[in-house]
Amino acid sequence: WYQRRVRRTPGFGGAPPTGELRKCNITVEGMTCQSCVSVIQDTLPEKCPNVRSIVVSLRDKLAVVEYSTLPDFSIFTLCKVISDLGFDTFPKSDSPMHGNTVNLYIETAKQLTEQSKKIYDQLLSPVPGVRQISIGEKCLVLEAESDVISYEEVLALVNKTISRQKKPPKEKKLKSNTIEVELQDLDNSARRLLVAIQGMSCATCVNAIETNVCKILGVKSVKVNLVGEKGEIEYQPGDVTSREIEDKINSMGFICTIIQDGKHSGFSELSVHITGMTCSSCTNSIERMLLNLEGVKEASVVLTTEMGKIQYDNNVIGVRTILSAIRDAGFQAEIPSKDTKMAALSHRKTIISWRLTFVLCLMLAAPSMIVMYAVPKHQDVIVGLKLKPFLLFIIATPGQYIGDVSSS
Repeated sequence: WYQRRVRRTPGFGGAPPTGELRKCNITVEGMTCQSCVSVIQDTLPEKCPNVRSIVVSLRDKLAVVEYSTLPDFSIFTLCKVISDLGFDTFPKSDSPMHGNTVNLYIETAKQLTEQSKKIYDQLLSPVPGVRQISIGEKCLVLEAESDVISYEEVLALVNKTISRQKKPPKEKKLKSNTIEVELQDLDNSARRLLVAIQGMSCATCVNAIETNVCKILGVKSVKVNLVGEKGEIEYQPGDVTSREIEDKINSMGFICTIIQDGKHSGFSELSVHITGMTCSSCTNSIERMLLNLEGVKEASVVLTTEMGKIQYDNNVIGVRTILSAIRDAGFQAEIPSKDTKMAALSHRKTIISWRLTFVLCLMLAAPSMIVMYAVPKHQDVIVGLKLKPFLLFIIATPGQYIGDVSSS
């Protein structure tokens, strides 16, 4: 932790603030070293004279600020000042210095409507410790009792409550059709999103992606693989879309591409790029091995394109398990990207080229056999030049040229 306390006296930097003292927690993304911490420590008190103290944690990516309230000043004002320095911020909590009331902020991928607020009111109002629910800028604001419930508990409870909400719209008499549609969206089963993420360099990048995506309302779990540059995200389609999750990761400075987006339950189809196969026995062994896995319905592997298609049940087996099973069998397997698809196409062209070379060389081999057995051994073209070696030279030279060009 790195801390700086700001002390003010009358006549220095204006009159001291006389509003209510409050304490807020702000998530700060993008800090890489102690210099970033110092920039925030020095700039925030200069821009906001009512800031009493500031504590910044580089490890936890958190800024704790004590400030006095002023007209038209809130936690969002502090976030904007820090964001103008080049960091990504989002309010986490805000509470008075004395008392047990706290405002908790939960990030949403899109701006919520009043109809959405009514739905969340119905879901969260009965929860002990939750006093009031309101809507902020792309966030859900909960007024709660700090000694009863915490931010982490609220975030887990919101996602858990939405995912388990299974009330049919017909059982509730709703005045607005819009609310009914949103309730139907909440009733949708969870979906699993598989994405390719480029630009990650270390475990910090992985933690940053998992932490920020988990904050999105409707996201249930996030797993990011640094080596494979892949991510698996389980989310609730009624509250967030796959495109919004993709945009969120892209906004963090990474390159995110959706590979697969399917329902969490039921069968999905997976395309896999498999290398290391040499013959049809390899494809047959891979297919048999995959069909023996629990949850795999169909498996088809093509040797020429080095591609495999697997139909599997999301509830029973996952993508990582399938890829690990293929690798354990002695082959290399990965989710196809644009580069792997181009490589597979290039490999197919190579096979066609070698096949054509074989046919041409076979056509030249036939007359060579005829010359070897039909032409007399000692017949001369001129003195010192035998006819048989001369004809074989003429026939074999094009074959050697064609084979050399194909191999290069």
